[in-house]
Amino acid sequence: MFKLLITKENICGFEIALLAFLSVLPLINISNTGIEQLALSITLGVLLLMFLQNIRVLGKRLRFLIIYLNATSIIITVCFHGGFGSAVMAMNLILAAMIYNNIEINQTIYVRLHLFLAVALTLYIATADISYIWTTVVTDLFGNTFNSNMFAMFTLAAYLHWICFLFESRIRGWKRNTAFIVLSVFSIYLIWISESRTAIIAILLFLFLFFFKKNTFGNREFHVLTVLSLILSCVFPIIYVALANKFAGVTVLGKSLFSGRQDVWKSTFNIIKEHPIFGSANEILLHDVGGKLTMSTHNMMLGLMKMFGIVPSVTVVQQLVNNNSNADFGVRIKIPQFAFIATIPCAFFESFYTNSHLYMLFAFFLLEFIIIERNS
Repeated sequence: MFKLLITKENICGFEIALLAFLSVLPLINISNTGIEQLALSITLGVLLLMFLQNIRVLGKRLRFLIIYLNATSIIITVCFHGGFGSAVMAMNLILAAMIYNNIEINQTIYVRLHLFLAVALTLYIATADISYIWTTVVTDLFGNTFNSNMFAMFTLAAYLHWICFLFESRIRGWKRNTAFIVLSVFSIYLIWISESRTAIIAILLFLFLFFFKKNTFGNREFHVLTVLSLILSCVFPIIYVALANKFAGVTVLGKSLFSGRQDVWKSTFNIIKEHPIFGSANEILLHDVGGKLTMSTHNMMLGLMKMFGIVPSVTVVQQLVNNNSNADFGVRIKIPQFAFIATIPCAFFESFYTNSHLYMLFAFFLLEFIIIERNS
């Protein structure tokens, strides 16, 4: 009896549940680095275990070589510049992209995963104090403060997890349609008052794909779209910085188009030039608006290149698009794929895949292949 309960499916379900719990655990105290590093370390252990369990699907030699090269590159960076937490997060992102893109999970596990994350994130943002969100400051239930862009990203993640849950659960008909409308309107409102242009673009792009794209993207078009978008996210800051001095007075949604990110990106370019191969971790801070210093590059790819150099940056792009092309491999569903594609614009202005409180919340959208249960 006991042996029958310990199946590969049950183990996968437990691991996914643990990873989901670890992704929201740091929100208990978002400013506590101890909780953050504990969650990162356990997440690394779980992902390594999943990697070994699914090595047949992933492809033994090539995947081990990729992991070895990235681990070596990141360890060299840590030895010279520190940044253990960021190093673990980078390995977690690579492993998550590699695993999630190439495994199939049970439909029940998939539904429960998104329901848990949707509820947890909704509780977090619903209990936050947004009275002063117009000053870009939000305070959570535990007294921690964070900026309005982070609030918008949490809201975006919660919304997308709700939609993933709704359209694979047993909720049907008017109940599902009503829930969809209410969630969409309320989420757009919260993102709008946070004045996060990036999150607004992401949620509108998702709704456009949802209503007008009937089927999933094929592997080729998905790869081309994603890779070109991530390359463009690297080129865009260069153009942005070049135009900043000429069009300083232009505004979008009531905010200056050139509101200071040009200063951050100039500083980032200089650091990447000095440390192009292995990066500089978080040892060197960036110049922000008004002479302040910051760790955030406000750009996913620039953040990876600045922290860890060439190898991890190229690997992340390669693994994000490297999904299983076997036609008999599970059933690919469109909602998580649309969610992933819709959030790519966030890579232009936010370091969300290199933010320890956000990266795993969005990485779960790479889980596109599910085993449909006959009795569903």
